Amino acid sequence: MCYANKERRNESSGYRSAASLTDEERAVLKRVAEAEKRRSENEPPIEQQIDEFLAEFGHTRDSLSQATAERKAKEEQIRKANEKTPEQIQNEELARKEASKQAEERAGASKYYSKLKKDTLFKYGKKMPTLKLAFQDFESRMRSEDNDVGTRGFVNALEKEFIGLKWSAMVRGEEVKEVTASEASLRNDAHTKQVTPNNTQISEGVGAGAATNLKEDVLIIQQALHNLGLLTETDLINESEVVNNATTPYVEQDTIKKTIAAIEKFQREVLLWESYDGNICGPDSGTLKAMHAEGVTCEYVQKMVDNFPNIEAKRKAQVEADNKKKEANAKAEETKKAEAERIQCIKDEPATDQHIQENFIEQYENLDIFAETLVEYIEHNPNLVITILNSESVPDELSVKLLDSLTDTHLSGANDDILCTLQESLNRWYDWAFDKYEDEKTRIEKFVAVHQNENLSKAKEGEKRADIAVDAANNKKDTRKYRWNDADKNSGKGVDCSHFIREIDAVFHSEAAKKQKEKNGYLTQKELNKYCKTFSLERINKHGGSGTQRMVKVLKEHGTYSEKLEDIRIGDYVFTGSGKQKDLSSVSHVVIITKIKETNGKKRYYFAQSGKSGAAYNEETKEYEGGRVSVSNAKYSIDSDGGLWKDEDTGEYAHYFKGSGRP
Repeated sequence: MCYANKERRNESSGYRSAASLTDEERAVLKRVAEAEKRRSENEPPIEQQIDEFLAEFGHTRDSLSQATAERKAKEEQIRKANEKTPEQIQNEELARKEASKQAEERAGASKYYSKLKKDTLFKYGKKMPTLKLAFQDFESRMRSEDNDVGTRGFVNALEKEFIGLKWSAMVRGEEVKEVTASEASLRNDAHTKQVTPNNTQISEGVGAGAATNLKEDVLIIQQALHNLGLLTETDLINESEVVNNATTPYVEQDTIKKTIAAIEKFQREVLLWESYDGNICGPDSGTLKAMHAEGVTCEYVQKMVDNFPNIEAKRKAQVEADNKKKEANAKAEETKKAEAERIQCIKDEPATDQHIQENFIEQYENLDIFAETLVEYIEHNPNLVITILNSESVPDELSVKLLDSLTDTHLSGANDDILCTLQESLNRWYDWAFDKYEDEKTRIEKFVAVHQNENLSKAKEGEKRADIAVDAANNKKDTRKYRWNDADKNSGKGVDCSHFIREIDAVFHSEAAKKQKEKNGYLTQKELNKYCKTFSLERINKHGGSGTQRMVKVLKEHGTYSEKLEDIRIGDYVFTGSGKQKDLSSVSHVVIITKIKETNGKKRYYFAQSGKSGAAYNEETKEYEGGRVSVSNAKYSIDSDGGLWKDEDTGEYAHYFKGSGRP
């Protein structure tokens, strides 16, 4: 190969010593030195050259200095004009604080009014059915009169409209006063309605099942259920009266049905238990502990009860989905089992003359149907197919029909014996079907030989690509930095990962591209489009996505592509990106493998690439800036777990292996 003498070629470059120069060469150098000396003596001073240069554009040093001073003065004036005074800053801060305060007061007043209305409706709603409508009319009138909730106008109208209702919170816009007696009463009432461990102390079980239902325990639970809004005031009065009038220390379950129903409702709709029994089994009951748990209030319970239909609907939908999934899995398992049994029957069929005569030759007079039947036997019972093709009772045309039904995938997976038998059958058929014979013989021979020649050919091509990549990384003329724009790429100043890989492919396919790369250290976009074959412009533009994602699609269509790390070979193009997922959208970088090293059974894959090398992305210009020489070789590697560029502090990888391929 043409890369073996690259070190010998490099030895030919270098400098010659003065002693090795000829007299003629020394005379030429002397004349050049004398001409340079005369030119420097006649050249005017540098200060004079600067003045002459400025004069060409109508400037002097003083005029430039004056223009600069004027520009800076104007910028200073603009800066001062845009500056805010301390008084302006202070006023803006006070305005923000006042707005925040107003918002907090508005939210607090709305929350207090909602609770006051809810408590009033809870207490008097059944006795006064129109009470809720009265509140709605009142709120509508307040909105039309622009009386916000909690203001003095709103409070006065509320207390006048609803006799006995007192606004016991702070009035918006007025100073805070001492807590009134009505507010203290309200707080005490709220505290009394709280369900706590102290007011729910029972000695035995309450409710359904094996509950003892002692009178004192039942009364305690009834009050707790009422405080949580689960037992109405009417039901509380009725069933507590029955309990108090009982002549025994305990009560029958039939007399406290509403209480048991309330316990069941708490278990089912608040605790969301799928299995509920309406029983509080004693002081250590999970139901009882949940009733006096922190945050379990009447408002919380009502919220859970209101939302329970949605939860129940989701549960039913989930159960239906699970049942359908089970049915689908069971059906798929049955289908899989039936298919496995059918395949096993094919494998177990004997390749005897009698079996073939009775079950194939006599059954299938039509060769097309006969051939379709044998397709599965190629994979699962090849010996039977071989016996059939070699049978004197079967015409050789069957092999042609069979090949018409077989795909390239079938042939690539077939063993050598069946391939050779098909080839022999074609030879026998050759005398009367020459044209057809030539087509199919070429096709079958391709698959007979592919297993022997493909790996060797691909390996040599991969080594050639790897050598080209190493040469490219060692080319001292390549001083490009990581850039995206075409202008930098065409001038030899910039390169990115996909441009570098296309250069490797161009040199692989073209001697002219190789000479141009060695001469300049780079190839322009125009030269790439001319010499690059695998990732030609036509193939790249056929697909969508980023440059590296298009290259993946090209390899899938015109080469090989694998997402298995162990399939990587020397000279393969390897695609990487962030995250462990291997979908195409995660591909963002491409490298070429130049060396594979195995240590303690684990492989490391070293690569050549065009990397950022310190270049930073500028959000304003949408371009990379700065950085060092982009192209490098064997500086980085892919670990055996598929990660590269590991952060030593976090242990996380910046990129992961996505897939690899070759033309």
